[in-house]
Amino acid sequence: MPTYDDRLATLEHKVAALELRRLYNESQAREDIPPEQGRNLREINENMAILLGGIGEQWQDIRTLQTDVCVVKEYVERVDRRLDSAERKLENFDQRFVALEEKFDQVLQLLTALKA
Repeated sequence: MPTYDDRLATLEHKVAALELRRLYNESQAREDIPPEQGRNLREINENMAILLGGIGEQWQDIRTLQTDVCVVKEYVERVDRRLDSAERKLENFDQRFVALEEKFDQVLQLLTALKA
């Protein structure tokens, strides 16, 4: 039975061989690609990098907009609550004015009755 060190050495040897094969395949692939196609691939990679950068900036802008919309919503809700409160107060004043008008009408009727 192989020892731990033997097994590790065999594994390292296999990994090194696989890495060499991968590097060889990559260099062969580069040599097999026509120069024009290689230029096109570089342009595609550059354009993809530019697009990804733009998308990242747009995501940041969207997050900023979401935050701003939340702030505006909170402000609108506060204003709505204050308007509701003011509306209730105005209704209360209207009721009080109606009551005062009724009392003034009663006073007027009494004064008119006293004059007559």
